[in-house]
Amino acid sequence: MSQTVAGALVEALEQIGVKQIFGLIADSLNPIGDAVRQSSKIEWIGVRHEEGGALAAAGQAKLTGRLGVCCGSTGPGSTHLVAGLYEASRDHAPVLAISGDMLRQLEGIDYFRSYSVSCWYVVRDGGMGSKRRVWRWTRLSSPSGFRG
Repeated sequence: MSQTVAGALVEALEQIGVKQIFGLIADSLNPIGDAVRQSSKIEWIGVRHEEGGALAAAGQAKLTGRLGVCCGSTGPGSTHLVAGLYEASRDHAPVLAISGDMLRQLEGIDYFRSYSVSCWYVVRDGGMGSKRRVWRWTRLSSPSGFRG
């Protein structure tokens, strides 16, 4: 199945035992949705809002101890994941958030819903004014860039 980045990602998720992905299908997530449909091991659980998907993934991770996975679309859809990711980080629950992205040729031209999630990282106060990084990001554009 790993002819695409989405296929390679779903294969890697299968290998580590992910059973469900919570998310809202949108144009930027169609490749992941297609890869999940081809998988016999992972079920897509549709939600009505990305925040609900992130909270469901956090709840699943807390209850099972396994990696919870959620998806959000480009732009505001990815920011809607933050509440669930914050919940997961506070409870030390393992959650992977996957966000769609726009086509490379549309970057930097103020395209609809375009902003780079690569520019954010969330910090929280670790006490005594110290701050630490809570989330990291990476961008995958070809299956060879993915290490499963």
